[in-house]
Amino acid sequence: MTIGGSSWRRRALWLVVVPTLALSCTADDTPIVETAPVGTGRVTQTISAPAVVQAADRQPVTASVPGVVAELSVADGDMVEAGDLVVRLVSDEVELALEQAQAAEAALSAAPSGVQIAPPGDAAVTAARESVSGLDADVTPDLARARRKADAIADRDERARAQETIALLERAYRDVRAALLDAGRTAAAQQNAVAASFTSALDQALARATAGQAAQAANAADAAAARADDLELVAPFDGVVQLGRAATAPAPALPDDVGAAGALAGGLGALDTQQGGSLRVGSLVSAGQTIFVVFDLSELFVIADVDEIDAPQLAVGQPVEVLLDAFPDRTFAGEITSVALEAQVSTTGGVAYPARVVLLDVPEQDGPRLGMTASAEITTDTVRSDVVVPARAVVRRAGGPAVFAVRDGRAVLVPVEVDALGEERAAIRAPQLRPDDRVIVSGYEDVGDQDAVRTDS
Repeated sequence: MTIGGSSWRRRALWLVVVPTLALSCTADDTPIVETAPVGTGRVTQTISAPAVVQAADRQPVTASVPGVVAELSVADGDMVEAGDLVVRLVSDEVELALEQAQAAEAALSAAPSGVQIAPPGDAAVTAARESVSGLDADVTPDLARARRKADAIADRDERARAQETIALLERAYRDVRAALLDAGRTAAAQQNAVAASFTSALDQALARATAGQAAQAANAADAAAARADDLELVAPFDGVVQLGRAATAPAPALPDDVGAAGALAGGLGALDTQQGGSLRVGSLVSAGQTIFVVFDLSELFVIADVDEIDAPQLAVGQPVEVLLDAFPDRTFAGEITSVALEAQVSTTGGVAYPARVVLLDVPEQDGPRLGMTASAEITTDTVRSDVVVPARAVVRRAGGPAVFAVRDGRAVLVPVEVDALGEERAAIRAPQLRPDDRVIVSGYEDVGDQDAVRTDS
């Protein structure tokens, strides 16, 4: 196996490019080099990336409307369960909208549903004229009243349709009245049917005129009720709560139903909001302001920003050793759970792929805290090799990686293939390297192939 080109480029930045010109050395200026033996063993290849400690999840909860804190059910750091009330707000704006919507609905409900035309009764049966006379007495006032109601409809189109309907009814009535003068009992029966028809037609005309108003009132009431529900802010899931800060403007007076204790706390809160202090009863909040944040601390993670050169080596399940600046003498074990598909701009302005690393066996006390800076040492490969040399023995030449073996007082350049490059050791393949060879680990800066060298031992 040959190490990936991207990792090689990163790890090999410190490798010395050996001059291609052989030096003619005398005994006095023969370079002195440090050597190390060729061995066997296991080499672990790692990637180092900056990281930050994060919770398993976090959810900010914001205010949808401006208001005043009327109730705080928790304190900073308290445990909450999903659905628990955390903060209750009061808002004059929401209360006014709710009152107006409810008043509009009540006014429409109390209005008459339509025009009722009473049938003339049995007296109209005995005589056509009496029937007509009775019909005149009953229908004419109702038609007049219907016209007045139609004229009072605010919507122009609906008013026109209602007036047209009533005019048609008036013409129909005049035709029926003429027929009733000659119809006797038949006319009386027709009169009752026509009266019922008039009632239905007028009701429908008025109902169409008010249907739009009723729908608007209902929608306004629903919207106001929803905004009223938004004043009670609850925990989105189980976790630990952190309260936000108050707004910077002075808080208005609390409603009467908050009580004396609330008023006292509200007074303190009003002073506090002028400085944008901690949230408390009486604090002023604005629309869109974060009121509190709930953190899921069931697991802790670090998000490691892995450079794009190293990203191809990442895989879910790789072990990670996490080093925290706050705990210089301790390390924390972790494991990659996911790798971002899309690159992001790192804090240094480069391109990075965030890797999510779960911390294993985190102590309950004296452990990592959210936001702490860290370094993630990600193990990308572990190789068992029969040829292992110190990592600093590997140099880069035009033909690729190589090492210098010291044989009979001369430096012999031996090409190698790197299987794994760790922090201190490298697993290589080099058929030309002998088991008893010693390789140069320092002092090769001015050494070329076959140059005479002296060892430090």
